Amino acid sequence: MIRFTFNEKKSTQVAALLLQKHNNEMDGIKLLKLLYAVDRVALGSWERPLTGDCYYAMKNGPVLSIIYDIIKHKEDCSDKSFWYDHIFSSWTASKKVTLTKIPGDDELSQREIDLIDSVFNKLGHLKTWKLVDLTHYFPEWKDPGRTSASIRIEEILKVFNKTQDDIDRINEEAENLNYLHELLAI
Repeated sequence: MIRFTFNEKKSTQVAALLLQKHNNEMDGIKLLKLLYAVDRVALGSWERPLTGDCYYAMKNGPVLSIIYDIIKHKEDCSDKSFWYDHIFSSWTASKKVTLTKIPGDDELSQREIDLIDSVFNKLGHLKTWKLVDLTHYFPEWKDPGRTSASIRIEEILKVFNKTQDDIDRINEEAENLNYLHELLAI
């Protein structure tokens, strides 16, 4: 199973760019859908996501698992992280996510910024529930009922016509990148 290493700083910068384009605040669900769309397009185009998160099908469409947990469960978190230093979520009250401090964009290349702009230009104008409905048409999303189900990166890659040889190569490259991240974290 293909896995990439979650990059909190880069994920925060991607989310911040999306929030900036939406007057620094949006529904948490909408942000999750836009982040999923960004990663999905990056996987299809470059065979790499921007966030490195894991994906799950839920009743309201696909979500990024780690970012979902950050937004939903840790709004009053006492142990600060890069995300919380820059983005505040009020899931239980208004379900809004607010950019509180610009995190910069040093983790992002210009082509990644262009991809974020492109996804936002295509989808950012949609109302939250219209965007949720749209994500139900992504072929890799299957209705999980009252639970959740993993969306494997391989499933997304197949939507973009990647062959099994491509998928095997991408898996090997992801394993090598993950190993490198582990070595550099020491």
